Amino acid sequence: IEFRTICDHVYELLNTIDASQCFFDIHINYDLTKGYLDLVVTYVSLVLLLARAEERRLLLGLYQCAHEMSHGASEPSFPRLAQMVLEYEHPLKKLPEEFGPHTKAVSSALLSLRAPFLRRCRDAELWRQEQLLSLLGPAGDMLSPVTSDSMACEYLSLEVMERWIIRECCHCLSVPNPPVRVPKPSGQGPQPFLGRVPKSCFYPRPLERMFAQTLDEPSMLRFAIAFPLLCAHFSRCQHPMCPEEYPQLEAAALGLCHKFLEELARVGSGCVLDACAEQHNLSQQLLPKHCAATISRAREVARPSEVLAGLGAYMGLVQRLGHLVALDTARLLRAVLLQQSHPRDGSGQPTLTAIYTDWSVYLEALLRQASTGAVLLSPALQAFTTVPREEQPPFSAAEFSDVSEMRALAELIGPYGMRFLSENLMWHVGSQVTELKKLVVENMDTLVQLRCCRAEQRPALLPRLSSAENVLKRMTIIGEILSFRAMAQQGLREVFSQHCPFLMGPIECLADVVTPDTDIQVTLSIFELASAAGVPCEVDPALVTALAGHRTEAMSPEEDYKVSCLLLVFVAVSLPLLAADPASLYNPELDGHNNNVHCLAKAIVQLSAALFTVHSKNIETHLKEFLLLASSSLLQLAQEPDKARLRNQDSIVLLLHLVGTWGHLGGTPGTPGDTWGDT
Repeated sequence: IEFRTICDHVYELLNTIDASQCFFDIHINYDLTKGYLDLVVTYVSLVLLLARAEERRLLLGLYQCAHEMSHGASEPSFPRLAQMVLEYEHPLKKLPEEFGPHTKAVSSALLSLRAPFLRRCRDAELWRQEQLLSLLGPAGDMLSPVTSDSMACEYLSLEVMERWIIRECCHCLSVPNPPVRVPKPSGQGPQPFLGRVPKSCFYPRPLERMFAQTLDEPSMLRFAIAFPLLCAHFSRCQHPMCPEEYPQLEAAALGLCHKFLEELARVGSGCVLDACAEQHNLSQQLLPKHCAATISRAREVARPSEVLAGLGAYMGLVQRLGHLVALDTARLLRAVLLQQSHPRDGSGQPTLTAIYTDWSVYLEALLRQASTGAVLLSPALQAFTTVPREEQPPFSAAEFSDVSEMRALAELIGPYGMRFLSENLMWHVGSQVTELKKLVVENMDTLVQLRCCRAEQRPALLPRLSSAENVLKRMTIIGEILSFRAMAQQGLREVFSQHCPFLMGPIECLADVVTPDTDIQVTLSIFELASAAGVPCEVDPALVTALAGHRTEAMSPEEDYKVSCLLLVFVAVSLPLLAADPASLYNPELDGHNNNVHCLAKAIVQLSAALFTVHSKNIETHLKEFLLLASSSLLQLAQEPDKARLRNQDSIVLLLHLVGTWGHLGGTPGTPGDTWGDT
């Protein structure tokens, strides 16, 4: 009822003003014009508020029932109120009709705002050109309310004038979306734009469409930041008579601002990624492989050195970008690179670590081809090399496994990634050891006799062994895997020494002070620390962990220890079989054998150390037993009448010498090794 009374009084006042033929001009009669415009805007706001109220008819019915119950009669003015609610159900149609008689007064009042509004919307450059900001210009032209001809107009806020224009033009005079001129951020003159006005917060869809058009237009993209800044003014659009609108305006402002900023961040990140991709492409064109077409071949995954070069191009651009914008590039790069050292990043996507540990180059193509003889380990080159054949393999093994590539791989995936790679490799080693133990169990009785019998009795027992070639093959595969891991660890050690020399020194010193008398758990802890930095250890902690995890549950520790001992016996008595293989010939250029059997030395030494560490047994004793059986078997081979079986006896003797040199009863090649006693 109060609402109806207010509307009646306002409409009566507007009719009185028109009948009196009042003239409105903000420069001449400031107070009268301002009051008139405020009256119109307030009336329009009340009508719009009534239209936005839900269940208006239900509320009117409840009010009528309550009035009849309280007073015994209906409210006299209720029919007039009900008629008003029905008429203003669509205020955008009703208001222009209602304000038709007042168009002249409203238009004159609004048109008088043109000069002060345009003057307030001019950017700083135009102010300077017109001497409005110049201390040397005429006092009357300076931007100062004191010296202005219309001093009161200078104190009008731009927001109030925009509210007058939007509300009265749109709702009273039937002018759809009147252009409001607000200054550009870049100072290039006024820009027609539905800016910081109350209508924007109540009509977000047109604002979102304008934002999308701004993003699509390259020349307007730099002005897109004005949209989230606009949202900061929504909370000030609250009318004094409608304080309950503040939570809604605040929620609308936060929602739109968040949406605009998310979209700007997406577009900005896309621009940065495009620039980084361009820098990466330019870096790729400078690689040596593009210098000649004959060595430029497509690959599924690039070499680690190529990826590292591209990553350097990305980092360089991001760091240069940090000098232009407020961006903490150091923190950003650290966060991204740290995620790349884990199998999955923050969003669950595969990283460089996952690619280079799961991809078939290292675990399938390279190592699997090494097991077939297509790829050979060359200690002289410190890399795997591809055997020349008529059918060229899909890639050159040396391009992915030489010293520089191992350094690049360690640089890319870091210590965490190298540890993940080691765990993956050791899982394959554990699987091979499990299969070897099954073969030992199948030949248990014969191996026990071979271990205890005299040398002259062995020739009669050897034919009873089955799958001896399979044992040698699986041991060779284990040696190839361990050799590749050693190369990767060496790359990690060099990178770690370059980045953290102050940490590498203490770690190496700590590993040197370990003796056979040191507690085995303390020893493994120190070796695990050293291995994480790439330092080689006499007992590989990753291999110990893998073998301990692959122990057969149905087998007791004593039986498992017996199987481990007999595994060395199986390998020792099977070595003479390699002499008959033509591929066992020693190749001086590779400093190895043509069938990779020189990898047996590393497999025998490291596997023995890990197996007997798991069982807390003496490593020296079991290696002595292996050398005794192996040397005795090779000596008996010299008495073989079939000369074909003696074809590469010298090469196998070199292999046995390599086992003794590498192991030296528990040590590393070229250094006197310590012995590891019982714990």
